[in-house]
Amino acid sequence: MIEIKQQGDQTVLTPDFDILASTAHELRDEVSRFLKEGRTAFVLDLTNVNSIDSIGIGSIVSCLKTITSNKGTFRVVCPKPELVQLFKVLKLDQTLNIASN
Repeated sequence: MIEIKQQGDQTVLTPDFDILASTAHELRDEVSRFLKEGRTAFVLDLTNVNSIDSIGIGSIVSCLKTITSNKGTFRVVCPKPELVQLFKVLKLDQTLNIASN
């Protein structure tokens, strides 16, 4: 399940599962649904995520591309150092707007 909160103009998506091949579609589906509703500012909160596989990374990058192509913004909240390190190793910290909180 993905917890959804509206904070001002931002839609905050907080998955309560690891973002893996078997679950990555849920994130893309939610982003698509909210874009169709006209929402354009998104925050992906990874607080409850322990692991992201290559398909999950692809899903996050896909969300970024879809949102920015619709003139939106996408920020990732990633408080877990091991996930921040994963983004750094993949050089996605240069592409994604990543914050620790």
